[in-house]
Amino acid sequence: MTFVWRGAGIVVPVITFLCALLIAKNTEDTNWGMGLARLISGAILTMIGIFTLPGKTTLPETGEVVKKKKHDFFFIPIIARGILLLIAGVYFAFIK
Repeated sequence: MTFVWRGAGIVVPVITFLCALLIAKNTEDTNWGMGLARLISGAILTMIGIFTLPGKTTLPETGEVVKKKKHDFFFIPIIARGILLLIAGVYFAFIK
């Protein structure tokens, strides 16, 4: 299996897998557990995505303007994956 990521994009499957593993060990209800794991991993990935948004920044030492790197996993930005996981978590935990 091949993973395609840029920057910090590799944290997407790692965080999602760890949250699912920890929640699955501690819950018995599959829908609630699946929803809770997605909610937690979605919140974490959204926060990481906000802090790693691409743009421009100024180096304090030199005053040079540099472009920040993109962070994505399979060409989808981390923040978008976090928001999608939050929506899926709400669906599985409360609606389904």
